[in-house]
Amino acid sequence: MVKFRGTLPFYRASEKLKDAVLNLKSKGLYTKMKLRTNDGMRDSKQWLCTYKIQVAGSIGAVALVAGIAYAGNQYVQANMNEIYEVYVDDELIGEVSDPSIIESVIAAKLQQYSDEHPEVQWEIERAGLRLEQERIFMGEGEDEDTSKQLASVLEAKAVGVELVVNGKSVAIVKDEETADRILNKIKQKFAGQGAAEAVGILSAEAASKNDDDLLAQSEAVVESVRIIEPVELMKREIQPNDVMDEDDVLAYLLKGETKPTKYIVQEGDTLSDIAKKLDVPLQLIYTKNQHNKDLIERDLIRTGDVLDLTMPQPAVTIETVETVVETIGIQHDTIYEEDKTMRQGQTKTLRTGKDGKKKVTYKLTKVNGLLMDEKIAGETVIEEPIPAIVKRGTKVILGEGTGRFIWPVVSARLTSGYGTRWGRQHKGVDMISGNKSILAADNGKVVHAGTDGGYGKSVIIDHKNGYRTLYAHLSKISVKEGQTVEKGDKIGVMGDTGHSTGVHLHFEVHVNGSARNPMKYLP
Repeated sequence: MVKFRGTLPFYRASEKLKDAVLNLKSKGLYTKMKLRTNDGMRDSKQWLCTYKIQVAGSIGAVALVAGIAYAGNQYVQANMNEIYEVYVDDELIGEVSDPSIIESVIAAKLQQYSDEHPEVQWEIERAGLRLEQERIFMGEGEDEDTSKQLASVLEAKAVGVELVVNGKSVAIVKDEETADRILNKIKQKFAGQGAAEAVGILSAEAASKNDDDLLAQSEAVVESVRIIEPVELMKREIQPNDVMDEDDVLAYLLKGETKPTKYIVQEGDTLSDIAKKLDVPLQLIYTKNQHNKDLIERDLIRTGDVLDLTMPQPAVTIETVETVVETIGIQHDTIYEEDKTMRQGQTKTLRTGKDGKKKVTYKLTKVNGLLMDEKIAGETVIEEPIPAIVKRGTKVILGEGTGRFIWPVVSARLTSGYGTRWGRQHKGVDMISGNKSILAADNGKVVHAGTDGGYGKSVIIDHKNGYRTLYAHLSKISVKEGQTVEKGDKIGVMGDTGHSTGVHLHFEVHVNGSARNPMKYLP
């Protein structure tokens, strides 16, 4: 019991009250009490009553009580503190002076788990954790004890991100950032494959053989890269050892499972039929069977041949669409001036011709780096050719070509260009048209008219000036070997015999025995 004797000045009353509280605390008699300060003087009286402080004096008792009440109210107001009661699942854990203490406990707990398993993302369930704010007279949070108690009851759980491709779980990684990084690496791998792979006439090997077919440079732009299958990233609770290494996940998504696959060629098979029947890219057949020279050089397969069709089955399918622009030469024309004074077969060059240049634009669609579709979008002449002028005798040799080709199909639309296609050298160009008649590109003599392996029904014309032209995949041949034809004569009908991906004409130009880009010689 604390007693105040005599008259106390107002300014000393609060000091006496403070001393009384400290004295009670030291004796273990003080209990915290929530006081609401909006009741003015009543709070101080309540405080005095609660702690049974007796005030006695012989002079001015009433004034003394009033003074003490006023001073006590000021003291109470000044010493009201906010504390936060901590509950876990409605159980009071303790009190803290600041909410940031709770965050520090959680952060320390997470750090502890992360130090033990850094490969895993950790979370603490906060659903049952809550704070209640209170204002208490001379309230003090039990920060240290509450922190220890809270740390002992908090539990962390390991969470990861499940990578689901086309409805199938393929991997579990640490977090969404890791999953996104893996998927972007896959896209970048295929987006980085440029025109040199898709259109091979710019290779050093091709350049050494046909310098006049070489383009100074090709320009490739990847227009789009996408994963064909739907991909979901699902966050869920895991065990620490569920998380897979990032490089292992990347390798699996790219390679998947590989099962050796062999195919024995059946009677009547064509390469395109095999590709469709087994659902494999045509390019794969060429790529995996480079040892078969007949297949690579002539598209020729025989009954009983064993083809290697082993192909990785990646977990994701990446489709890229590229625009490739090639600059190729345009063969100059030759203008002949007849001279009656010159003997038959004699020629004299009056002006040397100069080749021109044009840009050809291709649209290439690839799946996991394998060429699936190719379209020629257009061409632009950037330098017109200058024709050569040659004087020659007036007597024309029967079957001799003029050196100036016409299109072998009327109103043709190109569907595939010259160069490396499907994993091999595409020695000509492919074209389609509503008009299926095939025309001789120049004067000449038919040296082949029949079936030739992958070319199917085909015609070869020797133009007797170093040029030969080949017309393949015909449905009908309209000429015979040894026959002399004039430019524009009908030699057959467009078809899809041999190795063909549909009705079209495959057209080749050979100069002194070497295949050249037909686009250079067609007007």
